[in-house]
Amino acid sequence: MKELEIHDIPEKEAPKRTKKEVAKMKEAIPAFSAFAFIEKFDESFKKQKKLLTKGETLFRPGEDPHFYIIVSGTFAIIRQTENGWEKEVWRAYAGSFMGEWILFGNNTKTVTANALSDTAEVIALTEADIRKLEFSDPKEAINFYKHILLKQTNERLLDTGKELADIYELTNKLTELAKDGEKWFPDILQLIQNSLWFDVVVFVEQHPLIENLFSQRYDTRHPWEVTHIRWEQSTPTSLEHDSFPEIAKYTIAIPLRTGIKNKGFCILGKEKHPIKDMTSRVVTNLAPVLASIVENNQQERDKKYLDMKKG
Repeated sequence: MKELEIHDIPEKEAPKRTKKEVAKMKEAIPAFSAFAFIEKFDESFKKQKKLLTKGETLFRPGEDPHFYIIVSGTFAIIRQTENGWEKEVWRAYAGSFMGEWILFGNNTKTVTANALSDTAEVIALTEADIRKLEFSDPKEAINFYKHILLKQTNERLLDTGKELADIYELTNKLTELAKDGEKWFPDILQLIQNSLWFDVVVFVEQHPLIENLFSQRYDTRHPWEVTHIRWEQSTPTSLEHDSFPEIAKYTIAIPLRTGIKNKGFCILGKEKHPIKDMTSRVVTNLAPVLASIVENNQQERDKKYLDMKKG
C-alpha cells in the first residue's frame, strides 16, 4: 500500500496549527548555546573568562581583539552621539555575544560595554582561540559560525526592513495630517508617540526670527493644552543634550531643520526602557518632514496675523 504523503492530503483535511501551538513547537527546539559550546572544549578556555562587577567597563571604542560571549549578567551598550554625549542604545544579556567581527579580521569596537548587574561573567576569545576551536571540531565550529551569522544577520535584516516600513508609513500619515494645518499638529506628535512606543513627545519651537529663543509648544501628556508663545533664551547645544529628566527617564532630542534653519526640537521620551538605536534612526529620518510641517505652520500663523492687522 502506498504511503500517504503530505502533498496527497486534501487542503481541507490538513491539520491547522494555532499560533500558540506553533510557538510551543518553536520552544521545543533546543537553542544553540554559544558558551556551552565553548565549555566542552579545552580546559584552557576557562582561563579566558572575565568577571566584572557593576559599573566596570568591558571595552571601549577602539582596537580590541576579543570576541565576547556573555555567560551571566547584563551589559549596557553605550554609543557616543554626534554632540559628544554618551547614550545607552541597547542591552546585552546572558547568551549574547559582542565583537563578532573579529571573525572577519575587524578588531575595532565602536561602542562601550558597561556591566549593569552586580556581577557579570564573559568568555573573551581571540581569533587564535577561534581557530583552535575549528581544529578541535570543525563540524561544531561550523554550527557555531552559523549561529552567530544567522542570529546577527536575521536581527539586522529584520530591523532594517521594519525601519524602512516605519519610515514609509509614518511619512505618509504625517503628510496626510499636515494638510489640515497646525490644529492637527498635536495629533501628529501623538501618532509618532503611539507608532514608536514612546511615553511622551514634546515639541520645542525656535523663534522664526530671533536665534536661540525657544518655546515649548506641545506636550502629548497634555494634548489639549497648547502652550502660549513664551519665548525663553536657550542654546541648541543644551537642547541637543539627550537628557531631560523632567520629561522622561530616557530621552532623545531631534533637531528639526529646513536647510540651515533650525525650526525647533522634537524631544521623545520613555520611562522604562532605553531608546533603541533603530527607533532613533526612524525619528531622525522623519525630522525633515516634521521641520517642513513646522515651517508651513509658522507661515500660516504669520499670514493670519497679517490678515488680522489689515482687518
